[in-house]
Amino acid sequence: PGAGTLTARVTNPADNEVRIAAVSVSVTERNRDAEPNNTTDRAVPVTLSPGVEGDVSSDSDSADMYRLDFFVPGDLTATLTASVPEAEGKLSLLNEAGSELATVSLGSGEAEVTAAVGAGRVLVVVSSDTGATDYTLRFRFRAATPVITAIVPASGQTGDVVTIEGAGFDARPEGNAVQFNDVLT
Repeated sequence: PGAGTLTARVTNPADNEVRIAAVSVSVTERNRDAEPNNTTDRAVPVTLSPGVEGDVSSDSDSADMYRLDFFVPGDLTATLTASVPEAEGKLSLLNEAGSELATVSLGSGEAEVTAAVGAGRVLVVVSSDTGATDYTLRFRFRAATPVITAIVPASGQTGDVVTIEGAGFDARPEGNAVQFNDVLT
């Protein structure tokens, strides 16, 4: 990872004129498994996009574990595509404590699992039962609709403090927006 300059130098064969073009580039690491990553304390942090590329082998590296952090509850779907269609294994979603939310077996080189997740950490585990395979892991997340249970006080004046109670709000205050009469507060 880092930054640099990519320079291309081309010679036009018709007139031997040399043309040079340079552009600044930044290089970032892509989401990929980093060994060892088969325990909760070594789970590799990843983002929903662009997904993850990795490899597992029943002989030497039977599982890869990743972690995703969410600030709101919702439905998480993980889709695994193996490079070897005959690969056998599992795709699991676990809560932060390591308890299973959902698990599906790999069949015909693909597996997809969906689970309702709360705000916090979710662990995704790819495991191999037989052989070795490279894989691609993709994620989709649909946030739950917030539910308002109370607005206190029910009425007031401009400048009064209003408390909105409910569930499904972003755990970060800056991740929530409130409007009164189409005015963002």
